[in-house]
Amino acid sequence: MSIKGNMIKFIHEKENIIYENSITTINNNEILIQYYKYINKSAEIIKILSTEHINKNEAELVIQLSGIRIFNSIFSSLNLMLTGYYQSSLSLIRDIFEIALLIDFFHHKPDHILKWANATRNQLLNDYSPSKIRKELHSIYKIDSSKRSSYYKDLCNFGTHFSPNGTFMLANQNNLATIGPFFNEEKLIRCIEELCININSAYLYFSSHFNDLSPKHILLKNQHLCEVENFLKLIKI
Repeated sequence: MSIKGNMIKFIHEKENIIYENSITTINNNEILIQYYKYINKSAEIIKILSTEHINKNEAELVIQLSGIRIFNSIFSSLNLMLTGYYQSSLSLIRDIFEIALLIDFFHHKPDHILKWANATRNQLLNDYSPSKIRKELHSIYKIDSSKRSSYYKDLCNFGTHFSPNGTFMLANQNNLATIGPFFNEEKLIRCIEELCININSAYLYFSSHFNDLSPKHILLKNQHLCEVENFLKLIKI
């Protein structure tokens, strides 16, 4: 069956044009180039630790599965923002943020990894919901978690939930709601920044679970720590 004139073909052609505009924008901005490289390198290390490292136990396997989820969300989010779906891209950044906090909690309380993996639906809702995990981390770090909660709400409002604020992510450069993909340089840059920040946290929390690595993987992990430090200087955290 021919798909000539099909809406899917029309949208795909539009996505390709937006993708080229997005790549051009990145290539013309040295900071965005660095962000883009950091995204790719962090994802590469996550992939290696998730698929090449031989897990020592079931708990480590759970962490590797979280790495696969993070990896897929990274490139799904990146592909969406590059092709003009900024709101959908932000929704997946929230996904990365949630997983990062959960595996950070697991780092401090590793006995909960298998409890989580074998939990019932009600146990997951009561003991491991995003709000519950944020409260647990607040207790662990002894710091105010209001900023983290506020950031999470912003990701929900602008990226995940259908809300008045969320319609902003559907607006083009003329501030008009747009059906289908569209190119907006400001939204592209903001999405890249948010993805980088959340990848950084996710990578650090994820990699902290792997201590008994092969010499090759230890070298890769240590080399990437230097890139993490450079990235933190770049975004001035």
